[in-house]
Amino acid sequence: MALKASALCTLSILVILFSPSFATFPNPASVFNSESICKLTPHADFCKSILPSDKFATIFDFGKVSMQQSLLHAHSFLGAIKYFLRLPSTSFLSTIRALQDCQFLAELNVDFLSYTLQRIKSDSLDTFLADDLHALLSAVLTNVQTCIEGLEATPSASSIKNGLLPSVSNGTNFLSVSLALFRHGCVHGFIKSLTGRNHVFSNLVNGRDSPLPLIMSDHDRAVYESASRQKHVRADEEGKDKGVSVSQIVVVNPDGSGNFTTINEAVAAAPNNTGDSNKYFLIYVVAGVYKEYVNIPKKKQNVMMIGDGINKTIITGNRNFVDGSTTFNSATFAVAGKGFVAVNITFRNTAGPSKHQAVAVRNGADMSTFYRCSFEGYQDTLYAHSLRQFYKECDIYGTVDFIFGNAAVVLQNCNIYPRLPMPNQFNTITAQGRTDPNQNTGISIHHCVIRPADDLVSSNGMTKTYLGRPWKEYSRTVYMQSFMDSLIEPSGWSEWAGNFALDTLYYAEYKNMGPGSNTGSRVQWNGHHKDISESEADKFTVSNFIDDDPQRAKRITIIAVCSCLLVAMVIVVAVGVNIDDDDSIEKKDKDNKNSRAYVSKKAIESICKPTDFKKTCEEEIGAEAGNATDTNDLIQAAFKAAMKFVSRAAQNSTTLRNLQKDPRTKKALDICIQLMTYSINELQKSFNKIDRFELPMLHEILADLRIWLSATITNQETCIEGFKNTTTDAGEKMKKALNISMQLSRNGLAIVTELSKGFHELNVEGIQRRRRLLGKKEVTVIGGKPKSDLSSIFSRRLLQANQDTQNGVKADVVVAKDGSGGFNNIKDAINRIPLNATKPFVIYIKEGVYEENLEFGYRMINVMLIGDGKEKTRITGHVNNADGIPTFRTATVAVNGDNFFAKNIGFENSAGAAKLQAVALMVTADFSVFYNCSMDGYQDTLYVHSKRQFYRDCTVTGTIDFVFGDSASIFQNCTFLVRKPLDGQQNAVTAQGRSDVRQPTGIVLQNSRIMAASELVSLKNKYPTYLGRPWGNFSRTIIMETYIDDLVKPDGWAIWDGSWGLSTCFYAEFNNYGPGSNTTSRVKWPGIKNFSMENAVDFTPGSFFIGGDSWIRARNVPYTVGFFKNNVQQKAQ
Repeated sequence: MALKASALCTLSILVILFSPSFATFPNPASVFNSESICKLTPHADFCKSILPSDKFATIFDFGKVSMQQSLLHAHSFLGAIKYFLRLPSTSFLSTIRALQDCQFLAELNVDFLSYTLQRIKSDSLDTFLADDLHALLSAVLTNVQTCIEGLEATPSASSIKNGLLPSVSNGTNFLSVSLALFRHGCVHGFIKSLTGRNHVFSNLVNGRDSPLPLIMSDHDRAVYESASRQKHVRADEEGKDKGVSVSQIVVVNPDGSGNFTTINEAVAAAPNNTGDSNKYFLIYVVAGVYKEYVNIPKKKQNVMMIGDGINKTIITGNRNFVDGSTTFNSATFAVAGKGFVAVNITFRNTAGPSKHQAVAVRNGADMSTFYRCSFEGYQDTLYAHSLRQFYKECDIYGTVDFIFGNAAVVLQNCNIYPRLPMPNQFNTITAQGRTDPNQNTGISIHHCVIRPADDLVSSNGMTKTYLGRPWKEYSRTVYMQSFMDSLIEPSGWSEWAGNFALDTLYYAEYKNMGPGSNTGSRVQWNGHHKDISESEADKFTVSNFIDDDPQRAKRITIIAVCSCLLVAMVIVVAVGVNIDDDDSIEKKDKDNKNSRAYVSKKAIESICKPTDFKKTCEEEIGAEAGNATDTNDLIQAAFKAAMKFVSRAAQNSTTLRNLQKDPRTKKALDICIQLMTYSINELQKSFNKIDRFELPMLHEILADLRIWLSATITNQETCIEGFKNTTTDAGEKMKKALNISMQLSRNGLAIVTELSKGFHELNVEGIQRRRRLLGKKEVTVIGGKPKSDLSSIFSRRLLQANQDTQNGVKADVVVAKDGSGGFNNIKDAINRIPLNATKPFVIYIKEGVYEENLEFGYRMINVMLIGDGKEKTRITGHVNNADGIPTFRTATVAVNGDNFFAKNIGFENSAGAAKLQAVALMVTADFSVFYNCSMDGYQDTLYVHSKRQFYRDCTVTGTIDFVFGDSASIFQNCTFLVRKPLDGQQNAVTAQGRSDVRQPTGIVLQNSRIMAASELVSLKNKYPTYLGRPWGNFSRTIIMETYIDDLVKPDGWAIWDGSWGLSTCFYAEFNNYGPGSNTTSRVKWPGIKNFSMENAVDFTPGSFFIGGDSWIRARNVPYTVGFFKNNVQQKAQ
C-alpha cells in the first residue's frame, strides 16, 4: 500500500524539529513560525516577506499559502504577456515569437499551479501523487526560466524585457519558495518502491527488431498489421504486464490510402484530455518523409505514434535561431500532451551547425516515452524541456549541448553520436538546466554507448568532446554503466563560464566502461562525483527517478454497486439523452458522423438544456470535454470552463490594477482579485466534489455545490459593485471580462439545480435528504450529534459562563487589554491561527474595547471567538465608504474562513450615519454561527455576503439595509433595532441580493423582534421604516413568527429603483405579531407571497439549509429546527 503523504510530512517535520534550529519551537508537534520555515528555502528573506509573520502553521499549510500566491502571480504575469502582445509596438517578429513562447509557458503554469492547489486541499497525498505534483512544480520554474531566456535572446525586445523581467524574477522567487516548502513538507523522506510502477515499454528486452505487445480490438489489429506489414503480438503471448492497450488506431500515409495524409491531421483527430485512461490513441505513420512541424498539444494525452522504423518514417524541418526562431519554437516536433509515446520514427532538424540552435524534438510531456527513435541535428538536437521523460534504444546525433533541458529524463540503452561541429567549436553532449536545488530534474544516461558519428571519425581528430557543461546553477547529470569511446576528453566535463555553478552542480559517474571512462584525470570541481556508490546511483534509475504507473486505476466517481442506477437517473432526470440503438449509431457512422462525437454533442446539449445561456454552455463544455460522454466528466467540464474564465477575469483585474492611477479604482480591482480567487476556490471545490462523490451522501453533495456555485455568482456581482463612484472605465471593462464567467457560473448552478430536483423527485432509497417538517410542532434542539472534533470544544461548560471559557476549556490564545493574556490585541492573536485547521482554534477575548480592523482569511477555518459578553467585549472600527473605501473593505471584522463561530462578542462600526456604508461585520464563511453577539452600525451594518450562516440571540442595529447580502442566513430569536437615519432618509431592515432565481439563498428572520432603538422611538413617524427592499433582482426575504413594532410602515416593503425586482423578488411574512405585522395594506407586487404553514416550513433551518443542519447542532447553541409557536421547549440534558 502506498504510504500517505500526511504521515510522511509529519515524519519529515519531526526530523526538522530535532535539528538545532528548531529546538525552541513552542509547539514542536506540528507547527512553526514563518521565519523558521523559510530557512528551508533558497530565498529565506523573500519567503519571510510573503508569509504571515509570527503565524504558526505546518510547513504543508505554509506551502499552500505560498502556492496560492504563486498562482496569483502566474495569472498576473500571463495577463502582462497578453498585454504586450496586443501592443502595436510589438512589431519585430522575433519579439512576437518570444512573447508567444512566454504565453504558452505561462498558460501551462496557471494550469499546473491550479491543478497542484486543487490536489493538495487534502493532506492525504500518496507517494505517486506527491511525485506528480513535485514534477509539475519543478516544471513551472523551468517554464519561467525558458521565457526569460527567450526574451533575453531577442535584442529587439528591450522595452518589453524591462517591463517583464522584474516581474519574472519576483515570480521565480515565489515559485522557488513554493517548491521548497512542498518538497520538504510532502516529498522529502519518501521511500519509493522499486516495483509497481513501470514506464511504457521499459520492461522490453527483446531488442530493436522485436514486435510491440499491444492490446487492441480485432478490427484495430487488422489495420495495424496491414499498415505495419508485420504480425501483431497478442498481449497473452507477451504477458499482460507488458501489454499496452489501444483504444483506436488511425493511419497516416502520404499516398492517401490511410485515414490522413499528414501527421498533424491525425493528431487533431485524437480525443482530448484522456490522461486518466490507460488506453492509447495510436497513429501509425507509414514510411515516408514528412516535411511538417508537428505539435502534440497539452490536451492531446495518451497519444502513441508508431512509424515503420528509423530512417524510414522521417519527420523533418529546418527552423533555427539564426533565421529568427527562438530555440523553443525551432523544434521540428514539439510535444506537451501527457503520456505521449513514439516508436520507430526519425526526427530531424536539417538547419546545420552554422544556424546554431536548431531543435529536432522539444519534449515537455509528462510520462512520455520514445522507443527505437532517432534524433538528428547539430546544436540543441533534443530539448528535454520539462517533466518526466524516458528514452529507450534511441539514437541521438548532435554537436553542442545536443541533449539539453530541465526534465527528469532517463536515456537507457541508447546510442549517442557526437558529430563534427563548426571550426573552433567543441562538442558537449549534455547541458542540463536545473535552476533550483529542490527541482526533481536531471539527465540520467544509463547503459548507453557514446561513439563518434561518421563525420567526426573522418575528421582530423582535433575536436574535443565533453560529457556535459553546467547550463544552470544546479545542473545535474549522471552517467551510469555506459560505454565511452576515446573521443571523450580525459577531464570529462567543460565549464560554462568561468567558475559558474562548479560548486553547486551535481555531475556523477558510476561503473562506466571504455577508453573514455577513466576518471583519474576528471575535473576537480566540488560538484563532480567521479565514482558514486551503488545506492546513490540507484536514485537515478528509471524506477526511482522517473517512476510511472500506467496501470493507475481510473478515478471512481460513483460507488460501483450503484453506478448503473446513478447513470440511469442522471439520463432520465437531468440529461434526457436519447440513446440511439446500435443500428442508429451505425447509420450515423455511415453518414460520416463520428459516433462518439455525436453522442457527446447530444449529451452536452442535454446537460445544457436547463441553462439560461445554452450557446455558451454547449461551446465551452465542448471545448473542455472533447468527445466525453460521461455525465460526471461533462459537469466537471462545466466547472472547469467557469474556472478558466474566472481565472482570466482575475488576470484582467491584475493587469487593469497595474495600469490604474485612480485610488478608488485600484481598491475596487483589489477586491475583484480577492473575490475571483475565492471563486476559483469554490469552483475547484465543486470540481473535486463531483470527482469524488458517494451516492448515499448525494443530497448533501448537491447542496454544497449549489451553495458554492451561488457564491461564485455573488463574488462576481460584488466585484462589479465595487466600481460604483469610480471615475474610470475599468468597471465597464471588468463587467465585460466577467460576462462569460458569469454565464458559466449560472449555467453550472442551473445544471446542479436540475440534478438536485431530479434526484429529489426520484426518492431513491439510501440517499440522505433534507428533513421535511410537515407537523405543526417542532422541538427546540440544544446540541445534537456533534460534527468532526467539535464535541470536546463546544461543551456545555464552555458555553455557560465566562469563567468557563478560561477555566473549563483551555483557549489556544487569550487576548486581554490589561496584559493578563498572551496578547493585548486581537490582530496578533489572529496571526497565530493555523491555516486549514481540522480542529477548532479557540481565541478567548477578555472584556474591553478593541479598536481594530480584522480579517480572518479564507484558510483560517474552524476558528472560535469567545468574549465576555456582547456589551463587554467590543471590537470597533470606523472605516466607511464616504472616505473613499468600497463597502466590501469597510468591515470592522471580515470573516472568510469556513466553520467560524463567535459567542459573546460585540462588532461595531462607529463611523455614523453621515459616512454612508460602513460595515461592522462581513461574513463570506460557510457554516458560520454567531451566538449572543451584537452588530452595531448605521447603513450596511451586517454584510451576510454569501454561503450558509446562522445567528442566534443576537442584536443588530442600523438604519439603511443594515442586514444585507446574498447568503443563506437564518436569524433566530434576534433583535433588530432601527436607528435614526439622516434627514430625508428612510430605513430598511434588509436588502437581500439574490441575482439568480436558482440561488439557494435568502434572509430568514424567525422568532425575532423588529423595534425602534431608543433614539428613534420619538421620531419613528418622521423616518419611514420598511422590512426590506430588493437589492438583487431575485431578492428573497422571509419574516416569520416575529414581533414587528409599529415603526414599520403599513405597506411593509420599499422599492429599490422603480420597478426593479418587484415581479421577481420573493418576500413573505408568516405568523408574525405586533402592531406592525398587519399585512392588509402591504404592497401588492407580484413578488409578495401569501404563505401557509406548508410553505413556511421550507424556510425553517431544518429545511432551508440545504444539505442538513448538523453544523449548527455541533455548536451546542440553543437552536430550533422547525417552528417556535406552541413548541414544547426541551433542553438537552
